[in-house]
Amino acid sequence: MTTLNSQTMIHFTRGVPPLESIPTHDLVVHTTALLHEECDLVFQYAPLGRYQGDPALREQLGALHEVDPDRLFVGNGSLQVLDLLAGHLLQDDNPWVYVEAPTYDRAVQIFERHGAQLVGLPMEPDGLDIEVLRDKLRVRVPAFVYTIPDF
Repeated sequence: MTTLNSQTMIHFTRGVPPLESIPTHDLVVHTTALLHEECDLVFQYAPLGRYQGDPALREQLGALHEVDPDRLFVGNGSLQVLDLLAGHLLQDDNPWVYVEAPTYDRAVQIFERHGAQLVGLPMEPDGLDIEVLRDKLRVRVPAFVYTIPDF
């Protein structure tokens, strides 16, 4: 962390969160309790596809944010969340997904595992070619568009 003009600056360096952003004491307390209560389940993989995440956590988050827990999903990381989203968004009869070309290979594998039909869209220096996307949308509306934002 550095200080500039009396304001605290938080560095968003990849993979290096500021120490004060991690509630380590609370994590120790809750992890210890969880290991005592659910030791047989903690280290098991969650089901793949159409799984919305841990029901108890969704209940707690729903209560905290005053949202119906059925409208929430939680995951352990970006690929699991991508799998959860793909399973949710591809459950209708619309298998089409528009993706950047090129795109992330793991995303392609996840989408195809859920039965997606991928359509690659070209990139421009500043991101997805919006004109091509507009033309494609006039022909077919996909289940979703997958793009990888950057700075």
